[in-house]
Amino acid sequence: MADKVSGQAVREFLGEAEEIIEKLNLDLMALGDQAAGGETDPDLLNSIFRGAHSIKGLSGMFGFDDISQLAHYKENLLDSLRLGKVPLTA
Repeated sequence: MADKVSGQAVREFLGEAEEIIEKLNLDLMALGDQAAGGETDPDLLNSIFRGAHSIKGLSGMFGFDDISQLAHYKENLLDSLRLGKVPLTA
């Protein structure tokens, strides 16, 4: 399906995804610092989860299945972290 997406739509996807990924990078660095200190801010973890969820939905909408699948795996891991099923370590 990605072959059928217009150039304008791809540019819009990339612009939106870039903003989300920039925020994810900052949040993930903060989460790494927290993990090193033995703490976890649930709001930060939820923000990262929402970013992964947004990338999954956005890429799925445009037919970028590989990106959507990767974001889905990340979302599952983050959900396990949020629920305490997986410990957050450095």
